[in-house]
Amino acid sequence: MTLVHVDELPIILNLYGRFKAVPRGSPLLLDIDWVEARVRPSQRKRLLGPRGGGLLVRDALLAAGILKPPNLREVLGVVADCISEAPPGKPLPCVLCLDTNVFYNMFLTLLEEELGRLPRLVASSCISRELAGRLEAYKAQRKMLVEKRGLVDSVKNAFSQAPPLKGDVLVAYHEYLKYLGSLEVVSKKECRGDEDIVRTYARLKEKFRPVFVTFDDAARGYALAYGLDNVLVQTPSLPGSALPATHRRVQRLLYVATMLHGEVELKGDHDVKLRVPSRLLEDAARGFLEVDTGDRELLRELERLPTYREISRLLERRPGA
Repeated sequence: MTLVHVDELPIILNLYGRFKAVPRGSPLLLDIDWVEARVRPSQRKRLLGPRGGGLLVRDALLAAGILKPPNLREVLGVVADCISEAPPGKPLPCVLCLDTNVFYNMFLTLLEEELGRLPRLVASSCISRELAGRLEAYKAQRKMLVEKRGLVDSVKNAFSQAPPLKGDVLVAYHEYLKYLGSLEVVSKKECRGDEDIVRTYARLKEKFRPVFVTFDDAARGYALAYGLDNVLVQTPSLPGSALPATHRRVQRLLYVATMLHGEVELKGDHDVKLRVPSRLLEDAARGFLEVDTGDRELLRELERLPTYREISRLLERRPGA
């Protein structure tokens, strides 16, 4: 098995023109044109696994930035206004206060790609506690699944024989780690739900103009109750037509779909399976996927990975790079 980072997926995908990405347990597959960077969710001939698999595909497209919220233009306007330093009539500096679902949907990545920069970011300590707790629960579930089937040394086999665990926490943790250096974490002793997260931000009103961003109606209700400026990001529906995407967003789609389903099979000129890393879930949170293939051409490319990584490391150290 080889670990490949999401940014290294072109090593695999450049061998394809068009291919199908088949998430395990989903009634939908993804028809992907790598050359044109277009993605179309298609119904599979027969329903496999849990019916919720279709929603997971939608969630993966949303987190990848390919399927966008219907009110994205409105949200971008609110965030752009928050970037501006104390605009007229709003003397307090603005801070963007984040709900947990912002990380699950990798929404900061989309905002940064669309706007080129982000405002000052604030996160309640309740968020990191929730993510850490859910990651530990996911680990425990995974361990129990393997032990129950008597396949302690073969996680991949256990996953191929059972319904997938929903690894959305791996996606959220990946996004959280990505922006950790930019987050101002506000401490909160008691964390019992959305209201405590919002109450954390309400304490900032004396010095800042907090703007709360969420995908959840109930959380927005708490923001209104505490007098916080807020924006509700609308969840899109799954379309029937092909969606344009950048290559980077296609890479992100395959990473997220693998985390959500446990495994994604790529079918085309080459056959390869992408899986959640079987040894360390921390690798998954850092953006790595496990690659399983018997394809000789692909194996030769994967053998070159250490060389590619060394060249990348040297370029990053080069003055002026």
